[in-house]
Amino acid sequence: MHSLFDLAEQSEPVSPDTPGQTVFDRFNAEPDAMVLAVVDENDIPVGLVERNAFALKLGSQYGRSLYMARPISLVMNDQPLVVEGAASPAELIRDTLSSRAADLLKGFIVVHEGRYVGVGSALGLLQASNADNHRHAAEMTELARELETAKVEAQAKEESYRLLFRENPVAMCVWDSETLGLLAVNDAAVQQYGYAADQVIGMSVLNVLEPEQHDAFLRLKDAQIDPARGEQSTWRHRRADGEVIEVEPYTRRTTYEGRPARLAAMVDVTARKRSAELLAHARDAAETANRAKSEFLANMSHEIRTPLNGVLGVTGVLARTTLDPRQSEMVSIIENSTIALNHLLSDILDIARVESGRLTITPEPFGLADLAREAAALFVSAAHEKQVELRIEIDPAAERQVVGDAVRTKQILINLLSNAVKFTARGAVALRVEVENAAERTYSLSVHDTGVGFEPSRKNALFGRFVQADGSITRRYGGSGLGLAISRDLAELMGGGLDAESVPGEGAVFTLVLPLPDAEHAAPRAQAPELAHIAASAAAEEGAARILLADDHATNRRVVELIMDQAGVELTCVENGLEAFEAFKVERYDLVLMDLQMPVMDGLSAIAAIRGHETQDGLSRTPILVLSANAMPEHLRACAEAGADGHIAKPITAGDLLAGVANMLDGAPDMGVAA
Repeated sequence: MHSLFDLAEQSEPVSPDTPGQTVFDRFNAEPDAMVLAVVDENDIPVGLVERNAFALKLGSQYGRSLYMARPISLVMNDQPLVVEGAASPAELIRDTLSSRAADLLKGFIVVHEGRYVGVGSALGLLQASNADNHRHAAEMTELARELETAKVEAQAKEESYRLLFRENPVAMCVWDSETLGLLAVNDAAVQQYGYAADQVIGMSVLNVLEPEQHDAFLRLKDAQIDPARGEQSTWRHRRADGEVIEVEPYTRRTTYEGRPARLAAMVDVTARKRSAELLAHARDAAETANRAKSEFLANMSHEIRTPLNGVLGVTGVLARTTLDPRQSEMVSIIENSTIALNHLLSDILDIARVESGRLTITPEPFGLADLAREAAALFVSAAHEKQVELRIEIDPAAERQVVGDAVRTKQILINLLSNAVKFTARGAVALRVEVENAAERTYSLSVHDTGVGFEPSRKNALFGRFVQADGSITRRYGGSGLGLAISRDLAELMGGGLDAESVPGEGAVFTLVLPLPDAEHAAPRAQAPELAHIAASAAAEEGAARILLADDHATNRRVVELIMDQAGVELTCVENGLEAFEAFKVERYDLVLMDLQMPVMDGLSAIAAIRGHETQDGLSRTPILVLSANAMPEHLRACAEAGADGHIAKPITAGDLLAGVANMLDGAPDMGVAA
């Protein structure tokens, strides 16, 4: 195989407007196709659709409804690896490993003078490279056999044999089977090993072999085994300048000038092996970095959620006390801000799932106008400090209950309002909520500002990860540049879209359009139980409910105490799993609240110990509700396997905790509680 033209699969490309359903059908009809090229009307490549990435998109929640009928340009890789077909596979591997190894693994597009020719995959590239080397070596061995026959049949063919030997592009040599002295080498061997031809003749083949491999080579020689067929098929040879190269030898017995000899084709596989090592190293480095990132984010999440738990829990209790209207408003802002911060923290942990299309959307009834006002209220103080007017303009037709993901919708509005206030030095910021299409029940939520704006040519880049309008903006205003990228992903997952328009220096408009059906026929939002409900459950059992709490953090214990004080229960607090187990063995409790990460004995071990004690002593099962910042699916599975009945993710709210406790006391365990 001489070029990528020989490797390219000439599959029919698709256009950017091709529906996802058509691409899905193509992949089903063509099981061997790993990638499909996306080209414009001039056959110029504009993107690449990789089978596995596309399948992940479709496999996500609402994936089929979001992408099957929409243009493939929404999910294609718009920066594919595009290579000229005249290049060789070796050149492609060499040129991309150091800078675009990840792109190479996703596949590539082959072009001729910029126009589409076909597609290729990394697997096909490596297979073709290996096949080429083995085919070439096999051809050389066959050639040697033919040359030997020609020598025996007629002396006249001797010159032809030598000519083919000397000018063969693969390094070849002949050595004496007994003395191992080199009898002949071709020009390619001289070039490969860096010796002059007259220096090589008579030299032992052991001179180019690394010393630690001498014994293995001699054992093969004594056993009359072809070195290419021994346990070690790759040998380390040293060039005249000291450089060590990896060689695959292909040898056969022959005679040379009347003496037993070995004819060998020495294929240099150094570049191939280094390419494979680089690929493996890049893969391992990526996996290590991903694991490190996940562990770091998980640890930071746990550490951040602990103080958030204190803020959110105490504000929830405070909100249930007697407050004047101004105090209620301030407590509400604190509580809403903490909830928003908690959701943003969760989104950081979900970045990987956003990119793979696995982030969950949870539709439920909510007041659209009320949600907009709540989001805007978070920025009243910041706008006032900058003397920037903050307006909320709501179409009366939008004052209604709708069904959608209120948390994700509010998160997007918070991102847009935060940017608008941050980048506006004077003038105004306006949040407008309007009906986009009454028949289709779509709504427009737009944020208008008179800030710095951005160049229209930068709009697409603005929605990329870690991107802002320009470097000076980043330095002046700060920020990670992650909010808009996540916001657009969330908008698309909810079946809508997020777009922007701007005149530099005059401001910008960011518009979120979402389909939000009316909530009249939707199930009403679940209501938290009244405080009296827990007391009533306890009264039915003839006395205050007795609850055991295990948490090593004093703030967390105090938050639970403040919340449960309102419910009239008897609460016992301990600081680790062992203390919880010892207390459980001495006293009977109606419910156990268990943290997971604790010293001495962790929560999972304590739960298992309690269940074992119940089984051993024939006791009835006591409900156990886990309160933990560890709320990933694997954590929930571990809790269920240990014997827990429910799980509430920290930071907890008073409503979530009271609802969870009421459910447990009513005998309705649910491992999905607030998880």
